Amino acid sequence: MEIPIMSLDITNEMDIMLAHRRGMQFARYVGIGLSEQTRFATAVSEICRNGLEYAVEAAIYFSVTKTLERCFLKAIIKDKGRGIADLPHILQRRPDEHRGRGVGLVFARKLVDVFQVTSSPRGTSVLLQMDVPIKNAVINRLVVQGWVKHLQSEPAINAYEELKIRNTQLVELSDQLKINSGVVEEQLKEIQLLNVKLSKSNDRMKEFTYAISHDLKTPLSNLKIASEYLQSNPQGEDLSSYKAILSRSVTRLDKTIHSLIEILDIQNPDKHIVRELDFAVVFEEIREEFELQIVESRAVIVADFSLAPKVHYIEGYLQSILRNLLSNSLKYKDAGRPLKIHVSTEKAAGGVCLSFTDTGSGMDLERIKERLFVPFTRFSGNSDGKGIGLYLIKGMVESNGGMVIVESNTGVGTTFKFTLVPYT
Repeated sequence: MEIPIMSLDITNEMDIMLAHRRGMQFARYVGIGLSEQTRFATAVSEICRNGLEYAVEAAIYFSVTKTLERCFLKAIIKDKGRGIADLPHILQRRPDEHRGRGVGLVFARKLVDVFQVTSSPRGTSVLLQMDVPIKNAVINRLVVQGWVKHLQSEPAINAYEELKIRNTQLVELSDQLKINSGVVEEQLKEIQLLNVKLSKSNDRMKEFTYAISHDLKTPLSNLKIASEYLQSNPQGEDLSSYKAILSRSVTRLDKTIHSLIEILDIQNPDKHIVRELDFAVVFEEIREEFELQIVESRAVIVADFSLAPKVHYIEGYLQSILRNLLSNSLKYKDAGRPLKIHVSTEKAAGGVCLSFTDTGSGMDLERIKERLFVPFTRFSGNSDGKGIGLYLIKGMVESNGGMVIVESNTGVGTTFKFTLVPYT
């Protein structure tokens, strides 16, 4: 359904100013924003000026087209001039490289949602169209008649008043642009943060891909060699040796696959239950799991959670963090010194700081700091280690915006500090 609004003859500069004003008013009436109002009205005045300068009997026709799903504000400017020669070439011009006739068409084309121009020796017709948000489009013939009736009581236009109106519109547009600029700046900051996170995630994925390919390659190669030997030498003298190779390779593959499952599990925190956790309760449960190792190693464990006793967190994550830390401390204790472990919490900016200190063998961070959290990386000859514990707990902590700090010295011990950001 197309609803005509009004038409205007363009015979002088005041008619162009009036067409600009009507473009702003009708755009406002249909419910589009100030910046779109300005774009539409500017396009209207550009094309009307072309009609006045280069043609005869120019006129503009405003209308609204509405369907069940869409709505458009239209302005059609027609003239009875000699037409535009070489129209395709003119529309391809860059306004920053060309001055003179035809630039108004190029500018107007960039300002509206739909721009169509037809030209012949009998005249030119230009369609300017703006999309109207359908939710704002409470428009029918009666409403349009109300617009026109309201405008009929408007005082006659004069250059001074029109200049004042345009200045006011420019001030309003400038204010809106400032607000939009602030929003854009905030969005850019968010995008930059997301890019940083994405870059880190990509780096971790590269490390993970390399590590897993390396960790799978060796046992698979051993499996192939051993199985080929056993097939070709079923009664060979080294039968027991190759069976042992098969067994070790299968065991290592089993560990690697289970490690992969653990790694994939932390990639999707949404499926885990979040609740308020008591550090003392969770740590005691983990401590009971290692009771035998604690007794055998004669480790002394001191836990103090009084400064920050609770946290709103994923229970499986907190259990895994404490389990990996306690397991590593017991596994890599210094044989020449008693093992002491101190676990504590305190409030920190953004959450809770969990500290875990032991007097184990320690690490040479200068040598291994670049590989400390790389998956499937081992720093000792202990074959029980899968090499993913630190990678896992770092991923768990950082997935919610937390942070990990490590301090360690060979022969002294290691301290891990985790900033745990509560889940909301």
